[in-house]
Amino acid sequence: MITVPEYTDHIPVILEKQFAIQLNSQQIEAIESEKGNILLLAVPGSGKTTVMVSRIAHRILNCGVDSKRILPLTFGRETARDMQRRFLSLFGGRVPEPPRFSTIHSFCLQVLNYYARRYGRQRPKLLAGQEGALLRGIYQEINGEYLTDDMLESLQNDIGLVKNRMITKNELRDYEVTAQNFSEIMEQYDEGKKRRNVMDYEDMLTFALDILQKVEPVRKEFAGRYDEIYLDEAQDTSKLQFEILRVLGKGKWTFFVGDEDQCIYSFRGAYPEELYGFSVRYPDAQVLKMEENFRCPSEITGKANDFIKMNRSRYAKEMVSGKAGEAAVEVISLDDYSRQYRRLLELAAAETGTVAVLYRYNESAIPMLSLLEQGQLPYSCRERSQRSFFGSFVVRDVLAYFQLADDPENLGAFERVCYHCYCSRAVVLYVKNNFPRYRSVWEAALDCPDASAYSRKKLLRMRSLLPALRKKPPRQAIDWIEEKLEYRDYLKGKFDQGTNRITAHLKLNILKALSEPYRTADEFLLGLDSLAQRLARPADQSPEAALTLSTIHSSKGLEFDTVVLLDMMDGILPSSQAVEEAEYEEMDEMESEARLFYVAVTRARKKLVIFTSAFCNDEETEKSRFVSRFLGESEKQDGSRKGVNGKLRQMLGGMTSNKG
Repeated sequence: MITVPEYTDHIPVILEKQFAIQLNSQQIEAIESEKGNILLLAVPGSGKTTVMVSRIAHRILNCGVDSKRILPLTFGRETARDMQRRFLSLFGGRVPEPPRFSTIHSFCLQVLNYYARRYGRQRPKLLAGQEGALLRGIYQEINGEYLTDDMLESLQNDIGLVKNRMITKNELRDYEVTAQNFSEIMEQYDEGKKRRNVMDYEDMLTFALDILQKVEPVRKEFAGRYDEIYLDEAQDTSKLQFEILRVLGKGKWTFFVGDEDQCIYSFRGAYPEELYGFSVRYPDAQVLKMEENFRCPSEITGKANDFIKMNRSRYAKEMVSGKAGEAAVEVISLDDYSRQYRRLLELAAAETGTVAVLYRYNESAIPMLSLLEQGQLPYSCRERSQRSFFGSFVVRDVLAYFQLADDPENLGAFERVCYHCYCSRAVVLYVKNNFPRYRSVWEAALDCPDASAYSRKKLLRMRSLLPALRKKPPRQAIDWIEEKLEYRDYLKGKFDQGTNRITAHLKLNILKALSEPYRTADEFLLGLDSLAQRLARPADQSPEAALTLSTIHSSKGLEFDTVVLLDMMDGILPSSQAVEEAEYEEMDEMESEARLFYVAVTRARKKLVIFTSAFCNDEETEKSRFVSRFLGESEKQDGSRKGVNGKLRQMLGGMTSNKG
């Protein structure tokens, strides 16, 4: 039982009388505990923002702490603004000068600016979207090939991971990175920024830490400003960021709020291990929990709680909800995932309240975005960038077939598809160098002395079949490319070389969905180009729109009346990498993926809808094992899935918490 102290400004009373907010005993303890170092583990929908700003108000109003000597930090700018607004709405009239809520990056920028002014240095300018151009040039120079959009994104993620995890050059040997010659690329990237006197967002952190560690006057200045440090979203904080807080926070009161079950940014360097070791680092620490979910119906919280308890790397928690809600979970089985988009529109029109469509990858939203823009329906989309889809090899290959069918002199299109005919590089060079002498790329390729008999046979077949492509509706034409032009067979060879089978078929599935409204190839190509251009521009979004499209990552911290999950298949969520590693009983990646699914399902206030199917692009797929695990389907049902051995099924069914 919590003893209520006699405070002049008793926060729970203020919240109940003025705002009708009733706190439970766990929330009150988190607000009023007198421990100097506290880790608060807050399950989804447990009111962590209210509790964090209320504790700050309590320390100011009832404990005499100067608001200027409190440093509240959070993960992103939007969250920091929301917390500032929340504090002002609840306590603005009582606290004349509230503390400034900011991100760790913003704080580090203050350190850099102070250092530059004090020592007469010029602070590096922040790269504003120019990192890609710099990295492309370096990659081209070192590896001799063009850096595609999806590879650029992976390279940037890897660089961020290495810096945020503080991985040394020696340790880098044990890490899997996507780019060839990664260490050399990263070294030249840092040198290039230094020459230009610019920095990226990770540099802001590394430079600030270096200054705080090595320049005593600066460290004393910033350490001397604060008595208490508050950290929101602690599970998504990186090792580098925690190191900055350690230098800054020696001898201070610290209050960290987080939930290791919601750590979904490990690919960016999030370091939940710091939460596990909190009591070791702070021997006098108190670990508190807030386990009541005020957001989701009990059916969802019950299933989500049982689901996440199968992860091993976590604190033991029991998420509960007093919110009733029958039939809160609905699973819709489709004959193919291509059917989910039309069903989505019907569902969104029928539901009342806010609806969120959540997916793993941005490209999953493209068919929906196309339908919504055609119908001029109001919506909000958290991320519209689709460069990785339109720049993918699958989409570019299919479009090259259309282009070559229309124009047999299109050298660029020929260069993409000729390899599907097993042409060598020598054939490509011959065509490019001698093309003016011929009427078509086919004549030039067939006349090349280096063309093998087998490739000549394939070239003749493709030349004879391509003209029929222009006469077919685009949807049928893509099937023709896959079957008659043997593109599906070509993809199988790519899968053997490591290309992700599920994501490739997902792209084809999306391409077919986009082709449905068009009657001719010309209309389709023009429509696709127009869609790509529209998606590249900021949308005229309706902030009041009932329908929101978002990746699961971007939905973190949000809630909606109805949540719909797309593409719930093995290979997407969980990822192919997680599935492969789990086969060898390496479960870290699988547990990370499980946390992403857990975050997705706990966004729903009233209803959760999950689409499933046994097929994607007419290719057999497996329903996400996470859906089976969430629904509590029997081991026998789950055990029938292909590619999951008995040992793994036993592990998935028997994981237990190992944190107290």
